[in-house]
Amino acid sequence: MPHWPEEEWFDELRKRVKETAEDQETLLLILELSCVGEGSPSPLSFKCMEAVRELEEFPHPVIGMVQGECFDCCLEVAAACDLLYASRGSSFGLPSGHLPGLGGTQRLTRIMGLARAKELYLTGRVWDADQAHLYGLLNGVSPSREAMCREVEEFTDILLSRSPRALTLCKEVVHRGYDLDLRNGCELEREVFSLCFTTHDQKEGMRAFAEKRKPRFEGLE
Repeated sequence: MPHWPEEEWFDELRKRVKETAEDQETLLLILELSCVGEGSPSPLSFKCMEAVRELEEFPHPVIGMVQGECFDCCLEVAAACDLLYASRGSSFGLPSGHLPGLGGTQRLTRIMGLARAKELYLTGRVWDADQAHLYGLLNGVSPSREAMCREVEEFTDILLSRSPRALTLCKEVVHRGYDLDLRNGCELEREVFSLCFTTHDQKEGMRAFAEKRKPRFEGLE
């Protein structure tokens, strides 16, 4: 991210995310996030909100990497990632005192729970990486940027070894099911679970398990 993201930056993010999602060779997306300063984009512009929504709805896993300060709208972008990692020395918060305008009140509450999210919204406190990890915002903290890149690379290898189609469906079920009641959420899961058994990758995975070899997933319907 730049020194402080302007609306044009969000417009470019939206376009690039959309283009990447349409690329059939794409299996995941990695973003490196950090910015210096405080503030938020104009509430009159929908470009910024659309960009964050486009990122959240990206069909494949999105991994965010934070090196440095991740404040205000930068934090709101980070909250739209599926997985978030940071190097020690990074910091997180909403210190400007402005009400989040890119879905931050909703996403951060779902990630961390009501009590911790309220603490972040109401106090303007800044958390270090270890606190953010403890409170559920981060999936991992590394001692340096280089170590963070290695950790993300190792995790990426795990994701790339799995069925792309299964990862996409799993992400869809989690996102769609989060706002449903338990009964309907379980019904949604059952429907998608049944759908998985019609895919090439499910059959390949079962064969590979029986033959004690690595599966060769293709991500096909």
